[in-house]
Amino acid sequence: MVKLEKLYKIKDLDIIKNKKGNLFKGLSSSDLNYQGFGEIYFTSVNLNSIKAWKFHKKMTLNLIVLYGMVRFVFAKKLPGNQNEYLFNSIYLTHKNKQILTIPPKVWFGFKGVRYKNSLITNVANIKHKDIEVVKKSLKYIKFDWSK
Repeated sequence: MVKLEKLYKIKDLDIIKNKKGNLFKGLSSSDLNYQGFGEIYFTSVNLNSIKAWKFHKKMTLNLIVLYGMVRFVFAKKLPGNQNEYLFNSIYLTHKNKQILTIPPKVWFGFKGVRYKNSLITNVANIKHKDIEVVKKSLKYIKFDWSK
């Protein structure tokens, strides 16, 4: 059986405690996962809704779940097989205070879990351009999102 290497990096956010409310450091230019700055944007995903599949040619994404819970799924073609994929996934929530880094050239998607609506921020290394991202329908990569 072929084992899929992790297609992403995960890092705990630095927490600066404050009695009036904590500060969570998301990304710094001195961090290893920092690849430059292009833009920051926010996206929401409703409970049980799936946003997949995406493949960025050049963009590195740095994702933080600000509210809710999201399952991120990553796919890689099996060597020598055009229709078979290997998968790995990770759940992020506003409670675990982590940043997920997805490098370019990785197929991924995500699903809203447990909360009516989840909110994600992306600190991207480049500005979004439609020609930079490849989008495919859920049917393109067969994955059982119910498990």
